[in-house]
Amino acid sequence: MSVKTDQRALVTIVAGALPPQMLEALIGLGADIVPHDLDQELVLPLAKPIDGPAGPVSQIVIREPTAAEIMQWDKLSGAEADVKAISVVAGVPTSVVEKLPARVFYRASRRIGDFLL
Repeated sequence: MSVKTDQRALVTIVAGALPPQMLEALIGLGADIVPHDLDQELVLPLAKPIDGPAGPVSQIVIREPTAAEIMQWDKLSGAEADVKAISVVAGVPTSVVEKLPARVFYRASRRIGDFLL
């Protein structure tokens, strides 16, 4: 019996927990290093721009939501809540969020969720 393993893993490292040399080594091995500083906006570039009503969208920016913004998706659940949350926080129409690649969608969703813990 063989066990199939995923060669990629997601590891969250607290900002400043590793010395710069170790971070460089991880990047050299192909790791994606994403700062987890909630005071910073998370800029997510899109490999291919998405056509939106106001023109092409080439990136989305996730920042901390306000209480009033949270109320806009508070009664929703699942992916519907995530789509609305990303739309509100990033300031893009839901039609654009619905076309996001899965990895970008989930990174944006997880980042917003980090503020709600």
